[in-house]
Amino acid sequence: KCVDCGKRLGQYKGLRCKSCRNKFHAMKGRKNPAFGKSPNWKLVKYRNNWFRSYWEANFAKWLNLSDIKWKYESQRFDLGSATYTPDFYLPEFDLYIEIKGYWREDAKKKFNFVRKYFNVDLICLSKKELQMIGII
Repeated sequence: KCVDCGKRLGQYKGLRCKSCRNKFHAMKGRKNPAFGKSPNWKLVKYRNNWFRSYWEANFAKWLNLSDIKWKYESQRFDLGSATYTPDFYLPEFDLYIEIKGYWREDAKKKFNFVRKYFNVDLICLSKKELQMIGII
């Protein structure tokens, strides 16, 4: 049965019927049940942490080899209609770090909004910087 309306689903093994599923995906911002939750990407495990990319896992290894304390996705910033979670926080430096392979426009806007309105030190390491320090 559909978890929203109770309609019988038949052979379909999902949680919602077609009409409820369409309503669910149409919800935006805080009304969407997935608001503030991370999408399910292929994850990479390193020292009991699951990372969203090999670049992030390799950066964590580099931080450990450099004896730099870090936290992964420790802070979520509420932007009103969306959230932003930087990849790393370095408590010794009070610094947030974002690892980016490709910058979409919406990601750039969120990044700059967090830097400006939350007054935090937030930097982005792209492919070029990660290559320079030997991460990739």
